[in-house]
Amino acid sequence: MGSKAGWILALALIIAVVVIAYFTIFEPLPSPPRDTIEPGFMDLKTVDVPFADVIGTEPTEAGNAADDYQKAVQLWLTNSEEIEHTGDDDHFNAIAAAADGWSDPGMAACKKIADHVAAGARKKKMEYTFRYSPKRLEIRYHHKHADHLYKVAVAVQQVYFLHKARKEFAEAQKALHDMFILGYHLFNERALPYVSTTGIDIQQAALKWLQQLYETWAGAPKHRLPRIRQYDNDLRVVSHNFRRKRRILWDNIPATDPVTNEPILAPGDVFNIAENDQDRAWRVQAVLTLGPMKYRITGRRGDTKKTRKLIQRFLLSKDPIVEAAAKAAEKLTREQFQHLGTSFGRDEEDLE
Repeated sequence: MGSKAGWILALALIIAVVVIAYFTIFEPLPSPPRDTIEPGFMDLKTVDVPFADVIGTEPTEAGNAADDYQKAVQLWLTNSEEIEHTGDDDHFNAIAAAADGWSDPGMAACKKIADHVAAGARKKKMEYTFRYSPKRLEIRYHHKHADHLYKVAVAVQQVYFLHKARKEFAEAQKALHDMFILGYHLFNERALPYVSTTGIDIQQAALKWLQQLYETWAGAPKHRLPRIRQYDNDLRVVSHNFRRKRRILWDNIPATDPVTNEPILAPGDVFNIAENDQDRAWRVQAVLTLGPMKYRITGRRGDTKKTRKLIQRFLLSKDPIVEAAAKAAEKLTREQFQHLGTSFGRDEEDLE
């Protein structure tokens, strides 16, 4: 019996060695996820507070709000210098004291922009990316069209400031409501993370000014303040999750461990987000990250193989944004990757 048990143990050991050798030599396994296995980490991040509790209404009209927002972007591009000038304190104070503040060229442009944003804010849905932005992607995190839409929000904010300075509180509130919905639309497009985070920034700015407005305005709907604060708190939670994902998928690409000098980039987490995140925007960013990974994880055969396999898989995606991300990852050359290292932490205009 002892001899038979010994043979069984020996056979099991041989099988184990063969299996390990097979996966080490012929089919090396990819790295497992490390920081993305936390429960809920890859759930679709939303705000629990009902939209109408914050501003008393919600957009319901048909159509694409992006059509209106693009008109606003074009106005900002044409009048950006005059609009920027309205941010000068002395100039703004003169505008606020004038009999007709809207006669100022910059403020007149802001008013027209706000009118277009108001039209978009009445619509339930927005699809801007790939409709009014290039229908191809580069390996990057920042995107210029999100920056343009942020500038549009700043123009609407100037309209709010003028109404508030002139004690036109109901009109000031309306401008902030429209600005908030613009941010909501960007956040919920779920196309690119930078667009989503820009939407969060715009919403948070609108909520900040709403709270300040309600402190000044005797007739303000102050009963909404608790829900406004809760909504803002929920946005902060979402923003924290987004910052962690950005670090995994972008900031960590060039980073190295100061002790081992090994890349901090964790392939298993990139794979996990690309395949399983419930938010399309972060799946797209993870697919883009596969491009730099081709050159960043050399020597890890299992990770290299899965990286290329996933690129080929996502090239067949029926989602044009996911497909475009895979194309960008596939086309990234080693020379482009080496140049990419100079762009981390820089703004979109520096990448053009």
